[in-house]
Amino acid sequence: MDEDDSGASSALVSAICADFEEKIAKIIQHQACHVDELESGDALVKIHETFREVKSKVAASLQTMKWQLNRKAPVERLAPELILEILRYYKLHETSYVPAAYSTSTRWRNVAVGSPELWTKLSLPIHPKLFALIKERSGTRPMFVYIPNCDGCDARCLDEKIGKPLSQLASRIRRLDIFWSRERSSIQNVNNFLRAHIRRREFTILETFQLSEYSDDLEEGPTAILDMPALRELVLEGEITTKPYIRTSALASLDVSWTGMTSSDLRLLLAQFPYLEECSIENERSGFDIGTRPAHLSPSLDNLRSLSVRSLCVSEMSHFLDHIVIPFSADIVVEVERDRNPGAVAQSFADFFGPRIAPYNELRIDDIHYGPSYCTILTTPAAGLDTDIDETLRRSG
Repeated sequence: MDEDDSGASSALVSAICADFEEKIAKIIQHQACHVDELESGDALVKIHETFREVKSKVAASLQTMKWQLNRKAPVERLAPELILEILRYYKLHETSYVPAAYSTSTRWRNVAVGSPELWTKLSLPIHPKLFALIKERSGTRPMFVYIPNCDGCDARCLDEKIGKPLSQLASRIRRLDIFWSRERSSIQNVNNFLRAHIRRREFTILETFQLSEYSDDLEEGPTAILDMPALRELVLEGEITTKPYIRTSALASLDVSWTGMTSSDLRLLLAQFPYLEECSIENERSGFDIGTRPAHLSPSLDNLRSLSVRSLCVSEMSHFLDHIVIPFSADIVVEVERDRNPGAVAQSFADFFGPRIAPYNELRIDDIHYGPSYCTILTTPAAGLDTDIDETLRRSG
């Protein structure tokens, strides 16, 4: 379709729409003059239904016309709304080398530049000038800030290209993913970094937070306090005792991964989040408290629906389950290792399993392994009692 034909078609469509609007206006005016003559409310209802049908048909016709025009229009002449919809699906990831969709033409680029929602994902570290540009173009939209696990960042880089942008955007971040490399930890661990740069700033609208730091050599310092009143999902990876303290009253989902954790470690963590609904803990190898385990802390999780703990040794798991308060309706999955430390506090699996038969409606043992020797127990609120203990367990006593 050349330019002359396109102009003629546009003029024809405009004339048709103007004529249609004039006819509709006359009909409405005529009906308005006779509203008082209607004897029942049903007639008025029918008029309103007719108007709704006409409005729906007109909208459908206009949409069909737009589809037809977009199918025939060159890429650079697509409607801005359609260009924006395409750009939403072609937001590139950091590792992609495909030419960006907005490079199709100057018009596409202008649509991208003028659309704040396309500038809401930020990867740090970032050059200050580029950060200023993205901050301006994103307007006041909520942000997704991503700090990948990469090296090559000295103390100045941590301050200027990660710390300052993060602190400036704190109140606008809806999702925050931090993967703190060992190289960064050798300069400044993530707790001290956040304490230095966030200070008293509040993550007002943050809903999802993932924090990963696996370094074993972490300098000590005061615990950072992060205010996240709207936080719903939290993922922690690495040593939990060196992580910042997260102050929130809305957290519903917690996911923790580390090794060597004990009952005391887990109870201290869960006590921070009394409104949890889902909790998953991956403990690669159980820790062990030698001597008397503290019993003064018993976190109450009244909203809990599901709990998964993989894994703790028998005595640690017994202590953990005996000192948390959870609804009987909650689904629980646990992996239990054999106690590795012999002595007065060591327990057998029978010591752990026996007292738990009565309180639960269902207990199911999925598998038994030798080596560290663990079992998986699932408790659910199903009616009746089902204990499926195989011969391996009976022989192990």
